[in-house]
Amino acid sequence: MSLNARSAEKVQLLLGRLEHVREAALTQEDRQRGIVARWMARCPGHDDHDPSLGIALTADGRVLIHCFAGCPADRVLASAGLNWRDLAPDASGDGAASKAPPVLLHQVDYEVRDASGRLIAVHRRRDYSDGSKRLSWLTPGPDGRLRPGLGGLSPADLPLYGVDRLDPSYPGVVVVEGEKAAEALGTIVRNAVGTVTGASSTPGDEALRALLGFERIYLWPDNDGPGRDHMLRVGDRLRRLGAKDVRVLEWCDAPEHGDAADFVEHYGDRAREKLRELVAVAQPFETWAQDVQAKQAAGPETTATPPQPAETWPGADLPDVGAQLPAWLSEILASLRTQAERDAFLAAALGVLSGALPNVQLLYGGRWHTPALYTLAIGTAGAGKGAAVHARRLVDLIDERLRQETRHALEVWERAAAIAREQKAEPPPRPPERFLIVAESASELAITRRLEENPDGLVLFSSEADALSTVLGQDWGRWSHLLRKAFHHEAVRRETKAEGLLVVERPVLAVALTGTPAQLWRLMEGGVEDGLFSRFLITRLRGDNRWVSQRPTARDRRLQEAVETGQREVYARWETLRGRERPLTFELTDEQWDRLDATFEAIFDQVVQHVEAGTAPDALAAVVKRAALAAVRIACILTILHREPDVLERAAVLEADARAFEAALMLAVAFCRASLSIASRALARKLEAEMRADPKLQVLAAMPEVFSTAEWVARATEVKGVTRRAAEMWLRELLESGAIQREARGTYRKMTGFGYFGFFGNFGNGTPQTEETEETEETEIRTSEERKCADDDGWFDPFEDEPEPAIDVKPTLLPEPVAPHNGNSAPPDGDLETLRACVLALAEAADYPALWLPGFGATHGLPKMWQAAVERLGPEQLKEALEMLENLQRDGAPF
Repeated sequence: MSLNARSAEKVQLLLGRLEHVREAALTQEDRQRGIVARWMARCPGHDDHDPSLGIALTADGRVLIHCFAGCPADRVLASAGLNWRDLAPDASGDGAASKAPPVLLHQVDYEVRDASGRLIAVHRRRDYSDGSKRLSWLTPGPDGRLRPGLGGLSPADLPLYGVDRLDPSYPGVVVVEGEKAAEALGTIVRNAVGTVTGASSTPGDEALRALLGFERIYLWPDNDGPGRDHMLRVGDRLRRLGAKDVRVLEWCDAPEHGDAADFVEHYGDRAREKLRELVAVAQPFETWAQDVQAKQAAGPETTATPPQPAETWPGADLPDVGAQLPAWLSEILASLRTQAERDAFLAAALGVLSGALPNVQLLYGGRWHTPALYTLAIGTAGAGKGAAVHARRLVDLIDERLRQETRHALEVWERAAAIAREQKAEPPPRPPERFLIVAESASELAITRRLEENPDGLVLFSSEADALSTVLGQDWGRWSHLLRKAFHHEAVRRETKAEGLLVVERPVLAVALTGTPAQLWRLMEGGVEDGLFSRFLITRLRGDNRWVSQRPTARDRRLQEAVETGQREVYARWETLRGRERPLTFELTDEQWDRLDATFEAIFDQVVQHVEAGTAPDALAAVVKRAALAAVRIACILTILHREPDVLERAAVLEADARAFEAALMLAVAFCRASLSIASRALARKLEAEMRADPKLQVLAAMPEVFSTAEWVARATEVKGVTRRAAEMWLRELLESGAIQREARGTYRKMTGFGYFGFFGNFGNGTPQTEETEETEETEIRTSEERKCADDDGWFDPFEDEPEPAIDVKPTLLPEPVAPHNGNSAPPDGDLETLRACVLALAEAADYPALWLPGFGATHGLPKMWQAAVERLGPEQLKEALEMLENLQRDGAPF
């Protein structure tokens, strides 16, 4: 892996202030730990005659310091006139800042139980000395022991915290955000529950139904934007579920981000009395929601930080925007069984509906556009892609109407042509064939003719992306250039022998596809740098590891009813727009333009930094640019769905709905980040393949940032067994290709653009902008995997789809924690289970470090890898792993 030049400058700053510095050889253990360079020097923290200070530089840019005489790292740096900030890479993404590790101050486990008291999950919170915290999920396994992750569950599927303690004899219940707030409020009221999804998501219907038996439900939002949005969605779902009386408690004197826990702490013994005052003036939910949405629409704050996709379950690409959608569309999403089905439907619905809105235009970049989009949902077999078919059904009435008109026109034409033939006159021209859904198997000539005959637009829908990629790969079906042109409505010309010149001045085409991961690159023949890649809004569907019953239920009936309602709603708007004499112009407000520009400028700047540094191709900038255009198109689609047909008939200019714009911005950013993540992983695999095929690149990857000819020859001859002459020839080839540059005579430096490693991880999972971010253990696993494993099998964590035991566990008591092995005496050889438990307990205490275990391989810092390792290793190998963990815990030395 290539080193970052700025990181090398930082370590040189330290080395320049030390005496007797010499470079040390790397051991196999160093490489396993990610160390790419080592030095020894005299320690300035004590009277050092024999060099005892070790300095190391890791592949991710961290500087590690260890004095073998026992001097603390802070004293070493202070003696050299430096501090940790001086060694931290710049905030431009050069790596993780080196700093003293924070100390764990407090750990609390919140048990999430269902109404019967059965333990479903445990939410573990750890608070550290630097003010940070870490939240993780655990679930009981078949043996009753807690295991990392949710076992395929979604946080939205979990019960509300405290629902097992509700007393139905009391008429009211208070809903707050988070377990901590619920615990605090529970000290002054009888019925208090907390959501466990975090502000970015929303509890599921099953969790909220537990509240419907109470006469009055009070919502207590946190005093910040995400907190209010969270309770907007919760209240909206409660009303849809049939809650009669929903009210909102507002603490007017609350500090920024203040919640119920702060309220109890602030008022102390008077908290109960003050709460009665809040209850007395509680607003009805509808009144409060209108006020909040009016304020959001009137003055949205411009921010340069992109809104983060609100994950509704670990790994989901698309945010939960149900509260910002029309009621019928939100009902369809709520009626689908899994998150993957909801994502597949929503992506396909945006693509299908974008092609069913004729006579609509929007001005973007000095050019007129329509709302037409290209969407692609990717998932493994059985992930839930089939739900996209419901999106196709939304336009069935429109397609049937157009086909009926075509059949009638053809009947009239055939009679007129027959009369003309009898009279030996010129027959009238054949009427165009009008329809909405075009076949994906159409040839280039056929699709050009169809676009000419249907100027209002066509929709290309396919549940198998391979059907389209197969056609595009045929000589008669190569029309990927037409897809690229139609996205921006550029004119298409096609010369034919029979019909002469076919001209489509302004093609309008919407595309909605689903497929498997392997089908993506067959569709995008040119890879990431194919212009088609940046035109598609791509989302990844994560399969649910639980068995989901397909037995017909009331939910299925609601789904069918909601789709039929959607058909009527979409048809009414299509008919109104089609009958307009002049196009309807869609516009954003000035404040919305400010937010759009600030949001995508922030993402674009990140990409440009990597492009200029040579760590990313120019093509990725187009992904961000077209995602911004897609945001406006999505806002246009959703605004039209929010407006009644009579409004669409009268209006000359349609201003973006505040709810539609919020949803569009979140969705566009989510699609953009998913595409950038897919691109970075694809480029990494390409580079890894090149490195495996080219031995000199493998040697170069193992070299330090700056190296000499002698070091190169030694490494090449040692690792690859080539002659000195061949090694020198490789060096010349690398110099000519630009992979290295000559620093001085016999000294070379690796170029920053060597590979795309510096680009990993920046866009797959954005840094959350809220202070309290909920993340599950699986999310941590996936993020760690994206950083460390560039050569895995795709975009998914390779252990993400590992089946979890589908057993309804009802533990009565949590098992006693296993005491970590203290190293004084090894467990008996025959007690293998105890030895395994000791290793796992110590690994968890060390946050599952990334180690190379003899007999197993790399753990990559993944809990599931550690679990697999202890089950595979024998007693002697387990003892060796235990010793490695104890050494790591004892001194934390990097080598």
